[in-house]
Amino acid sequence: MKCVAFPASPLLLFLLIASPQLYGATPPAPETARADPSPGPGQHGNAREFMPAAVTKSSECKPNGANPDPACTPGAVMGISVDVVCHDSTKGRRAVTTRMKNQVYTDYAVASHPTGAYEIDHFIPLELGGSNDIANLWPQPAHPAPGFHEKDKVETALHDEVCKAHTMTLDQAQRLIATDWLTYYNEKVKE
Repeated sequence: MKCVAFPASPLLLFLLIASPQLYGATPPAPETARADPSPGPGQHGNAREFMPAAVTKSSECKPNGANPDPACTPGAVMGISVDVVCHDSTKGRRAVTTRMKNQVYTDYAVASHPTGAYEIDHFIPLELGGSNDIANLWPQPAHPAPGFHEKDKVETALHDEVCKAHTMTLDQAQRLIATDWLTYYNEKVKE
């Protein structure tokens, strides 16, 4: 059998692609359903990037123990490479304004925040590719412990696992800190 190539017109290509919908046929369903892969605010959809849930509320936020309210602060990532995470300072990526900080305090109904009592925390930290997006910020208290001082130790330990020991991927570290940093602290960091 001899194949002959011919130039395809745009109309022919459209008809070939759209024909199942035009004639009422439906394409076969994939074997497994997939969630919408579109990135949300503060997410970039890069391969091997943890994709936290979307923000579903922006007021009346209440901390969930040592974690932020998951509806207000699910976390968000910048979409940067492991190479950038491991070799570049976070100083150039830190961009949280006073206005953003005040909004976070308002969202969590924190009327008074003396110096040292709270830290506007990046739930997924900058040192693990976390974003400055409001979906990643919350007023983490210093006390009761474990508070922001202890979480800072977890952030450093996870960065070391990703960048020095290579015992964890960036995606795994982002997921762990956003879902269960306290267990990691109690099992691996707490002195």
